[in-house]
Amino acid sequence: MSSGKEKRGLKRFLIEQEENIRQKAITEIIGSTRLSIQGLRDILSFSAEEIRIMTVSGMQRVCGDSLTITILTQDSIEIQGKITMLILTEEIVGDIK
Repeated sequence: MSSGKEKRGLKRFLIEQEENIRQKAITEIIGSTRLSIQGLRDILSFSAEEIRIMTVSGMQRVCGDSLTITILTQDSIEIQGKITMLILTEEIVGDIK
C-alpha cells in the first residue's frame, strides 16, 4: 500500500508535467478497425479511403477502406473502418492553434 506522501508526490509530478503531456497527441489503435486520437486540432480532409487530421503533435494520415468518423469532440476523434495504414508526421503544417 502506498503512503500519502507518495500520492502527493505523484500528484505534484502530474501537475508539473501537465504542459508536456498536453503537447503530445495520444493515438490508440484497437485491432485493425478502430482508431482513437486525443489532441485533435483540425480535420484537414476525409474520404472513405483516407482521413488527414492535424493534432498537437503534427499531422496524422489514416488510410483504409470504409473509413468513418464515429465520435468527434473538440479535441478527440474516433475513426472506424478497415484501417490499413497510419502515417505520423511531426511537422505542423501552417500555424493552426
